[in-house]
Amino acid sequence: MVQTIGITKAITNLNKAHDKFSLSQTDAPQFFTEWFEALPDITESDKEILNCLKNRLIIYISIVVDCPAELEGEWGMGNG
Repeated sequence: MVQTIGITKAITNLNKAHDKFSLSQTDAPQFFTEWFEALPDITESDKEILNCLKNRLIIYISIVVDCPAELEGEWGMGNG
């Protein structure tokens, strides 16, 4: 009998998602073209929010890279 579990239990952090799905970054212009075709201009407020999110991601990545797996839960990045 096959057991089914929810995605949030199967993949609990970004590292596991990268490993499970063999994800890699791409700069290919053909990748998700609907994200940049016929979209309204980004407002200054939107740019500020995006910059904040980008900075948070950079901090998150630096913590994950420098943080042993057993501490992920303490930083709120695992399921612990």
